[in-house]
Amino acid sequence: MCSSGMRFRGEGRPQFVKKAPLLPETSVALLPDSVDFTDRDFDALRARLIALVQSVFPDWTDFEVASFGNVLLEMFAFVGDVLTFYQDNLARESRLVTATQRKNVMALARMLGYRLRGAQAATAEVAFELARPPSANVTISAAAQLGAVHLEELAKLPWFARVDEVPAAIQYLCEKLLNERWSVVVVADTHWLSRCDKKAVETARSELKQFLLRVNLPAPLAAFDQVRSSIGARLGNTLTEGLWQELEDSLQIEERAGQPFVVNAAGTKSRRLLALLRAADAPIRVAEVVEVLGRMSNMPEEMLFFVGGRIGLAEHFPEFDQWVARLVPLALEVVRGQGPARQWLDVELLMEVSDDIVLPAWLDHWHLSAVLRQASELQYLGRGRFALPVRSRRRRAA
Repeated sequence: MCSSGMRFRGEGRPQFVKKAPLLPETSVALLPDSVDFTDRDFDALRARLIALVQSVFPDWTDFEVASFGNVLLEMFAFVGDVLTFYQDNLARESRLVTATQRKNVMALARMLGYRLRGAQAATAEVAFELARPPSANVTISAAAQLGAVHLEELAKLPWFARVDEVPAAIQYLCEKLLNERWSVVVVADTHWLSRCDKKAVETARSELKQFLLRVNLPAPLAAFDQVRSSIGARLGNTLTEGLWQELEDSLQIEERAGQPFVVNAAGTKSRRLLALLRAADAPIRVAEVVEVLGRMSNMPEEMLFFVGGRIGLAEHFPEFDQWVARLVPLALEVVRGQGPARQWLDVELLMEVSDDIVLPAWLDHWHLSAVLRQASELQYLGRGRFALPVRSRRRRAA
């Protein structure tokens, strides 16, 4: 190998001067005759690079010295080691018989028309017999006409003896024998047999909390009368008083001008958090919230979790209501189609839903989880897991 250049002298013709060769004019074997494509770790790549360098520069022998050239060799070997690791992963995860990651196995199986069944909760059938069948119609206490009856009161009836010790038993009877016209609900840490289902009770409890967050404190206690009357018309006075007792335990009430006033509430920190989120143009990091408000044990229901350890509101989610209307029915169809006992991860549901509609790049499993938590037809189990509500699962199993 050689090179040449032109040199001008005065006004004469240019003269070509031959330069010294850069490398020895010998044939260089850049690769060995047989290449082992399985031996591609750092040590093997470094040894091959040393052999290649020695074939070009035979005078370079100090490969164990901390020199700049050796640093470059080891950097190239390191990069080659990393690249081959990911190449091997790509090759392995692209075949069903060698794939090791769950999401890749599911994707490959779905290409073949097979859908894997996920984790399923254990179920069992329980049968029981009455030791003394009732000889006449069983009449529930007249207190139930007010909307609910305490299980301790119900246990005073001979047929319902000790039912307050096993609330699940009366709930089972309500579902199987009473066609869910009655339900066992928990209000003020007490079990009640009620004509209202759990969803109605949770809705009423949420209404009281939302009203507390909206009202400007201090406020007269009478300001809560309207929302209490509205709830009482639906649930009855018994449960309404129980729900109000739950809320009243968190209120600081003082007498002002002869009238009771609500001056503070345990949910003040939640109010401040909502105000902080509403003032933000985008979701904010949880760490920033902790710096301002400190750690919080109870988060407001309006709050949504986003990717990257951020929290926000529905207004920070582009077209939130439209996505709820589009994604919830699709997710419900997937969950119901795979059986009532299965629990689904939000990542799995995102993969299933993305087969039916084109999702924007920004909509990840965090956004899907925020959307699905708005659906009463799905039960959120925590840690990104969803399933059909217990009642729906029992009904489908029956």
